[in-house]
Amino acid sequence: MKKFNKSFLYKISSLCIALGGLIYAQGMCMMFFGEPDFKEVKED
Repeated sequence: MKKFNKSFLYKISSLCIALGGLIYAQGMCMMFFGEPDFKEVKED
């Protein structure tokens, strides 16, 4: 069970890192391009 738990934790941590990287990349794109799509959708 220990090996299973370790691989399970490893998968979760790698998923979290991938998600964090995606969110970080989106944040960088928003910084550089000034949120082109989101501002048009809101129209406040």
